[in-house]
Amino acid sequence: MITTRKDDVASHSCMEFKGKVYYLIPLSEDESWVLFCRKAFRGNACPPYLSEICKDILRKCEGLPLAVVAVSGVLATKDARRIDEWDMIRRSLGVEIQGNNKLEDLQKVLSLSFNDLPHYLKTCFLHLAIFPEGYLIKRMRLIRLWIAEGFVEVKEGKTLEEVAQDYLNELLNRNLMQVAGRTTDGRVKFFRIHDLLRGIIISKSRDQNFAAIVKAQTTTWPERVRRLSIHTTLPYLEHCRSSSHLRSLFMFGWAEKSSVSTLFPDGFRLLSVLDLQRAPLKTFPKEVADLFYLKYLSLRRTKFLERLYLTGRLEELPSWIPSLRSLARLFLKWSQLRDDPLVHLQDLPNLVHLELLQVFDGDTLCFKAGGFKKLKLLGLDMFDKLKCVQIEKGAMPSLETLVIHRSNLLWNVPFGVEHLMKLKVLEFFDMPDELIMKLCPDGKGEDHWKVKHVPEVYSAYWRDGGWDVYSIDSFGKKENSHHPPGKVTRSHGRHHPPGKVTRSHGLRTLWKV
Repeated sequence: MITTRKDDVASHSCMEFKGKVYYLIPLSEDESWVLFCRKAFRGNACPPYLSEICKDILRKCEGLPLAVVAVSGVLATKDARRIDEWDMIRRSLGVEIQGNNKLEDLQKVLSLSFNDLPHYLKTCFLHLAIFPEGYLIKRMRLIRLWIAEGFVEVKEGKTLEEVAQDYLNELLNRNLMQVAGRTTDGRVKFFRIHDLLRGIIISKSRDQNFAAIVKAQTTTWPERVRRLSIHTTLPYLEHCRSSSHLRSLFMFGWAEKSSVSTLFPDGFRLLSVLDLQRAPLKTFPKEVADLFYLKYLSLRRTKFLERLYLTGRLEELPSWIPSLRSLARLFLKWSQLRDDPLVHLQDLPNLVHLELLQVFDGDTLCFKAGGFKKLKLLGLDMFDKLKCVQIEKGAMPSLETLVIHRSNLLWNVPFGVEHLMKLKVLEFFDMPDELIMKLCPDGKGEDHWKVKHVPEVYSAYWRDGGWDVYSIDSFGKKENSHHPPGKVTRSHGRHHPPGKVTRSHGLRTLWKV
């Protein structure tokens, strides 16, 4: 079934069905009245003293359901005891609606709904202009965007998320947004904007220089625009205007032959919101690293993104990371997450390289069976509270290189390392002596059997501006040792096992890759 306001589209669409076009007729007076009372009075009867005012307002809606719903949503916020407020709405409609064009009259009624909004809701409502026509807007995405944009006011006793949810409820109660989907427990998950309402939003947004929408290759935008939304996939943009005042950038489409830097050669150093959801990225835009004011970054469903570098404090891992199906390399630094990040990363189907530096404050990391199926290199660095690493059988079946750095409380070899049958290189950098001594061969190290299948096992120490790397297999062998056999030397407060230095001063740490 196709719905349209254009006769020619309707006729053409049903030619093979012999012109079966069903024309929707306006609501009758009785139907309009029932709908109006249900919305304006929450299903209760209209007070007798407001009856004439309400019927006069309904006549001006001419039986158009959206107009009835919109104007009743406005009146639902008014005090039913204040006849003067209701009469003012009637008189304002009388001034607005004078022509014979029903569509224009409807838009004027809808404009009334916008004009009646309090300031904080007007800003949130205008922000809906960034979404393409017919787009399903996810509730939590909208809440996070409003918070990042600074639209949500602080209220005592409530979180910003709760206040933003109140804003959404107000717009729903005014019938300015439509519920488009719910979760299994009945909570609202998706919203949609009626296209007529969206037309008003875009018009108001343009008039107030609130946001610019790019829908064609030749589109230009005001030089001082603060929000820019690209809606279609373009081969390139011909007219790249200055972006020095840009605060928010949304890319629902993408300029295929352009990078972020070529699209915006002047940069966008003041950007606080960057939404690249579904953009066909292959590498993380390096320009993002310099965005000092950035508060919101979305890379959800950027299905071609292969490399991602995240540096800085994060209380929780971004929820969109598990959706990066093409991600091959992931680097996280200094996040200090509260929860184990492996839970969210283990199912990335193409991840082959993972480096984590000071990202988790917990004492245990567990690699679950079946997780990290393609991972070939794993680096763990500066896990200050880490005491235990568990590797279940079936986890990381393709792992070839495991490097563990500077985790001073990790005194034991990772439990289950013997399951990593494809492991070729195992390296420990500045790790506790208790761990290293357990790896000694010839029966001296209780855990040597766990790593016996690994061709190269090294212990490295920072010394004189470089790394001295010792092969575990050479521990205690007189012929390979430049230290007295059976002894452990000390340098800069650290014990060094005897053994041949296989590499020195030239080793690049993983974080320089």
